[in-house]
Amino acid sequence: MIRYLYADQLATNAVLARSMYRDRAQQFAELLGWEVSVNTAGEERDQYDALNPLYVIWEDETGRHGGSMRFLPTVGRTMVNEHFLHLTDGVRIESPLIWEYTRFCLSPGAGPHVAAALMLAGGRDFAGFRVAAIRRRVRRADGADLSPDRIRA
Repeated sequence: MIRYLYADQLATNAVLARSMYRDRAQQFAELLGWEVSVNTAGEERDQYDALNPLYVIWEDETGRHGGSMRFLPTVGRTMVNEHFLHLTDGVRIESPLIWEYTRFCLSPGAGPHVAAALMLAGGRDFAGFRVAAIRRRVRRADGADLSPDRIRA
């Protein structure tokens, strides 16, 4: 089931939140080898998680994370403006109508329907808005290529 939760709502969904942050650690630190911070609980969090982003989360039947992505409005701090300006030729993206999504993450056991559901949920609810996305190659532990160009097939 798709859930829409702001960061300040995650405390009342502790199992879902912990499993999301742990899956992020596994995907980004272990699988992709990104230089990200992983705390002693095995959870990956960054400075943008403290900005009360909106998370679109697939919650599985056990109440755990199946997949997620994080949205931030570009009128505030975003990764694209703080770390990836070279992708926009130095032009800052700032508009109440443009939201950045990052940290697209799938649980190791998630099926392809989870990725599709997340993308549809994000697209449906942001219809009429332009969403600036930092696209990265995503490869699950079992080797499935979940890059955006592979998902639409």
